[in-house]
Amino acid sequence: MPKIQGSTLSNQDIHTALLIATLTAGQEYSGLMIQVMASGVAGNGNYTLYATRQLAGSGAVYQYQVPTVYAVASGATIIAFPSLLLSCSNTDVIKVYIIGLAGDVSISSIITEFWTTDGVKQDLVNAPNSTAVTAIQSGLATPTNITAGTITTVTNLTNAPSNGDFTSTMKSSITAAVPDTASIVAAVLGGVIEGSLTIQQSMRIFLAMLAGKASGGGTVSQIFRNTLDSKNRITFTTDANGNRTAVTFDLT
Repeated sequence: MPKIQGSTLSNQDIHTALLIATLTAGQEYSGLMIQVMASGVAGNGNYTLYATRQLAGSGAVYQYQVPTVYAVASGATIIAFPSLLLSCSNTDVIKVYIIGLAGDVSISSIITEFWTTDGVKQDLVNAPNSTAVTAIQSGLATPTNITAGTITTVTNLTNAPSNGDFTSTMKSSITAAVPDTASIVAAVLGGVIEGSLTIQQSMRIFLAMLAGKASGGGTVSQIFRNTLDSKNRITFTTDANGNRTAVTFDLT
């Protein structure tokens, strides 16, 4: 739920109606929520919160809904009103007012926040990643096969953009986005297939069992070497019946 704007007032007299916040809508809102919190109030009485709406910022001012009356107990000095929920059109002006008690001539703080339940419309032209937008617009401005904004006839893609039609920025972005062969291979071989065992480690075990030298046959300790014959890849410990009771791998 995006926050639209907020404001804080200090040392305010609210014993009569006080304007505490104004919002000029930058878009249409079907769910506009207003939250008000105040501290340093006198308490022991009813506090009132209400909002008004002026269409397109001019003409008649309408009270938006029945005022919210909040009963504050004796001794309570900090209050948070139930949220006001309303709707408005683009450029409408929303104003929020609070009414306190006779003793509320200088309350310490009033915080007003405007939120929306229907999101904020994004301006794609002026989106946060303006650098990328500018680079794309620059690259598309004057490609080889476009004259005065009109695309010439394309036959069997013979007039399709070639490598020379892209700016250096665009080519760099494309190159950076596409992984190289080594990265793809590493990602595949690094995939886990069981427990923490990867595809690459499993293939090392298979090679040792199928193509590596072996020793210790007929004994309780059997060893299978890696295909380079540089290390013991697999070590089996067996009982008198040849059943494996322990298995050790060197997966490096």
